[in-house]
Amino acid sequence: MASAEPLALVADLPTDRGICVDVDGQRVGLFKVGRRVYAIESMCPHAGAFLHTGYLEGRVIRCPMHGWDFDVKTGKSPTVDGAEVKTFNVKVKKGAVYLV
Repeated sequence: MASAEPLALVADLPTDRGICVDVDGQRVGLFKVGRRVYAIESMCPHAGAFLHTGYLEGRVIRCPMHGWDFDVKTGKSPTVDGAEVKTFNVKVKKGAVYLV
């Protein structure tokens, strides 16, 4: 899944949570951590809450519904054994975010 059009501008991404974009019918959460941008499947596999609305601390996003957490770089939970969400490769070009 790639995006020909930019999904967002890096400057518009918050630092304490993510934003949700639709890519080919799938909700993708975009997260800015320092100078890097990461993209993960936005729906929590536990109860279906949207991860992009959770609280971002470092590279870890915490689900707002039940607190499951996921590393936005790897998609893996640091605390819930076996819990994982899909990750997507991101490219930033001239301040715009694309999936590659």
